[in-house]
This record gives sequence, structure tokens and C-alpha cells, in this order.
Amino acid sequence: MNNFSFLPVLLAVGCSVNTPIPNVIDLPKLTNSLGQTLIQLPAGEFRMGHPEHRKPVLKVRVSSFWIASTEVTNRQYDMLVKGHKRPAESLGDDDPVTGITRDQAEEFARLLAEKEGKPYRLPTDAEWEYAARGGLEQKDFPWGDNTGVDRLCNSGISGKPLKAVPVGSFPPNAFGLYDMVGNASEWILDTDFEFIASNRDKPLQDPISTVDTVERLRRGGSFSDWYPFVWRVKADNDYGDENSELLFDAGFRLVISDLHQESRGKR
Repeated sequence: MNNFSFLPVLLAVGCSVNTPIPNVIDLPKLTNSLGQTLIQLPAGEFRMGHPEHRKPVLKVRVSSFWIASTEVTNRQYDMLVKGHKRPAESLGDDDPVTGITRDQAEEFARLLAEKEGKPYRLPTDAEWEYAARGGLEQKDFPWGDNTGVDRLCNSGISGKPLKAVPVGSFPPNAFGLYDMVGNASEWILDTDFEFIASNRDKPLQDPISTVDTVERLRRGGSFSDWYPFVWRVKADNDYGDENSELLFDAGFRLVISDLHQESRGKR
């Protein structure tokens, strides 16, 4: 059972009665040296996946962790890494940094960890989906199943330019997290997106898959995707710096956790 079954009833705020926005839960926050807000998510259990598109649906438990409320921006990236060429689709200082390989995202996390003395890293697949759902069980989007995508996230809906917008331009989910779908797609730690059917009847604690593969995973969709569902996973080759233009919509956000990767359960 989801630990957030006590969430208040969704209210229709702002956009229209057909696009309800969740109330934001008051959770602990901190501000880092880049000016990012990180939010501490409580430990919880949720159903991960989709009965048709990413199955089987698994019961997953995650430990408490901190997650950035927004994607890393161009301005923030430049504070630690100089000379990054901004793709034409994401030029603004407050746009999410894109054209980023997973190796570059992990190196940024390492540099920030070294600067602040905190264990920054990319989120796991399970952490990312738990955060994106914001306490909503088995919904297509962070706000539910309704189709008001063009009003609630930056995606490739007809008539809109296929480019990034400043982070936080659209309403947050119930955890206070912005752009969990749309804007930049986000690199995660996991390297394998296949679910193991034998796990369907037992809750997995802090799962992570580190199968040795050339594919790397991104979550959340982007400004170039029509419908960036929370359950959708994109698998790429990590093209390397010389081909980062192929990753014109690839960005990342960071988490902090006291858990060590080697102590996590394996899928």
C-alpha cells in the first residue's frame, strides 16, 4: 500500500477543471552551493511499472533520500564545468543543461560531492519513479491520468516549439518536484530496464540494476516527446562527448542519500 494514501483530494487549480494539480506536501528542504533546492522524500512503498507497457508491476520500497526540485540548469552546470556547448534547443541560463552524456552527469555529481562533502549521485530507476509519481499510484503523469499535458509539462504537443523552457515553468507534483516529465529527459543510475517476473510477489528494497551493458537509461521524457509518461524508459547508447549533439534533450537531476550503492538490492 502506498505510504501516501493520506494525500488530500486533488484540486482543480489554475489551468482548468480538466487538469487538476496536486497539493504540495510540506517536506524538509535544503539549499546547496548551486542555489538548488533539495527536498527530503520519506521512505515509502509504491507499485512501479505499468501493467501493459512496463510489466510486471512490482512492489518497491525506497529509503528516504534527498532529490533536487529541478533539473540542473545551464547556469549551474557552468559553475563547475566550463566550456559546455549548449544545444540550440536549450540555450537559456535557466534552461536545463542538455547535450549531456551519462558520464558527464556522473562527473558533475562527483565534482559537487567533492565541493560540498555530500554524496551526490544520479537517482536510481526506483527512486526516480517514486519521486515522479509524488504519491499517486499507477497514474500516467505526476498529476494523474488526465490529458492536459500541454498545460502541465513541456512536451512536444502540436503547436509548441520543440525546445526547453526555464526549469520550474510548470506546476510541481505533490512532492514539490518540477519537470519530472517533460523539459529535459534525465539520466539514472540503472543500466538495465527489464523487470524480473519472479520478483512480482515480493517487495524489493532499494532495487538497482547494474548489468554491464552499453545501453544507458533516461526517464521522464523531454520537450521532444509527445507524451512523457512516468512509466516510460528510454534506452540509449552513451554516445560520448564527441557525439553529445545526439543527446540534445538529455539532462539530469541529482540526489543525496546516505545509502551506499553496494548495499542496495539487485534486480
